[in-house]
Amino acid sequence: MDHSLHSMDHMDHMDPMDPMDPKPMCKMSMLLNADYKNVCVLSSSWQITSFTSLIFTLIAICLISVGYELLKNWTLRWESRAYKQPAFTGNALTVYKAKSSLLYGLAAFYSLMIMLIFMTYNVWLMGAVVVGSVVGRYFFGFTETGTALPGSVGCH
Repeated sequence: MDHSLHSMDHMDHMDPMDPMDPKPMCKMSMLLNADYKNVCVLSSSWQITSFTSLIFTLIAICLISVGYELLKNWTLRWESRAYKQPAFTGNALTVYKAKSSLLYGLAAFYSLMIMLIFMTYNVWLMGAVVVGSVVGRYFFGFTETGTALPGSVGCH
């Protein structure tokens, strides 16, 4: 039987509900929501597909937020030690400024990635960011004498 005259247009398009399609599409919401299935975090490769993956994602996001607080703490302590050194001159000043600028850029990137997670408007993910920030602040937001380290909650 000759099939050359049959239209094959349907072969070019994947149905998003096709059971043969291994991964459902990511849900994107511009409203506050509590969905947890098919929610993507930062990219389609980090997709929440079950309650178990939600739990692991929440733990990961908490750790990411704690890590951001640790980075801010480490940067402030590094700069504090550098200020106690004799005045920088020549090459030492250039190296200090380069390191400080790179750390600032890393912190800005880190905080903007956290902001993108928050902008999913998903209450689960937003809560994980806040919990991680609170835990991070508790462990890394103070000096040994209890003085709060400067820093903002905003992006950077």
